[in-house]
Amino acid sequence: MGFLAKIGKAGVVAYTASALVPLSKSDAWWIRIWDFPRLQLLALGLALGFIYLWSTKDKSNRRVLFASLLVIGAGLDLYRTLPYSRVWPVESLTHGKHAPARQLSLFIANVLQGNNQPQKLLRLIKKKSPDLILLLEVNERWLAALAALDDDYKFHLKEPKENEYGLAFYSKLPLEAAEIRYLIEPTIPSVWARVVLRSGDRIEVFGLHPRPPREKAGPTTERDAELVQVASVARRSSHPVVVMGDLNDVAWSHTTRLFRRISGLLDPRVGRGSYPTFPAQFPFLRFPLDYVFHSQSLRLVAIERLGEIGSDHFPMYAAFSFEPSGRISQSGPSTDKGDKEEVRDTIGKARERNADP
Repeated sequence: MGFLAKIGKAGVVAYTASALVPLSKSDAWWIRIWDFPRLQLLALGLALGFIYLWSTKDKSNRRVLFASLLVIGAGLDLYRTLPYSRVWPVESLTHGKHAPARQLSLFIANVLQGNNQPQKLLRLIKKKSPDLILLLEVNERWLAALAALDDDYKFHLKEPKENEYGLAFYSKLPLEAAEIRYLIEPTIPSVWARVVLRSGDRIEVFGLHPRPPREKAGPTTERDAELVQVASVARRSSHPVVVMGDLNDVAWSHTTRLFRRISGLLDPRVGRGSYPTFPAQFPFLRFPLDYVFHSQSLRLVAIERLGEIGSDHFPMYAAFSFEPSGRISQSGPSTDKGDKEEVRDTIGKARERNADP
């Protein structure tokens, strides 16, 4: 067998294995990291498969075996990622009647704590002029640099930290029951707020930034628990809901799909594209980390990945129109058998891990 055929053969086996690993529900970090680069690995797997089939002189039954492995891997990845492409029907419908008083615009940015270019961010915020701003990885230095926002955004919550999980939430609109909460980990804050639209309607807003899967952080138990806990609250809310932030997860992972089934929230990326936001510096390695999910009574006005701000993330902008009829015209994911039990187990495990000794 030639050198290229050997490379292609080994690559097909490795690729298919990488596609099978995320099927595990384990929260081990070294398993969950395989959720992220599925689009890149799909492209690599197809290329390696082509190299093998083109260069091999294996007997036909071997070719069929390795072609079957490739089909399995590619089939799994297409199942995961194809909804986040333009070939898929959109899930979030665009708005109907133009009612500015019932619209809400959002700006989300992981600013990168060590970023020294706040003016780029401020110029972009001024250009988009959103109603709400959620900024992540904010410390005291960043708050000082962003002091000018207080003039236009009279309502805010600020929780600066030096651990890369500080945040700042700014609103032009009045806030009710607004607070910083520590859901699972005592060092990871989140935003919970009720926003009063210009029409007087209320929208529940949750701003999140859980830990990513990586060796130093250990398993993803806490991240997963934070997401599904908010999902449970969102489903029970009597108001329309928006969940936004850097979720440190990809849309096609088991955890985010569980979050969506439990919450019933819609993802405006479905049918429009994945909108990859990280890492900003490496175009071919990007995947989506920064999200906004919404209730069925909110319809989409706009969604946009914005330009670079000196961070390793791109900011996201989205706008919605509150239209109660959307509950009828839009449908979100529904829960599967066993989802609620998995949520209870995940939250219980996370709380046990973070209980005081």
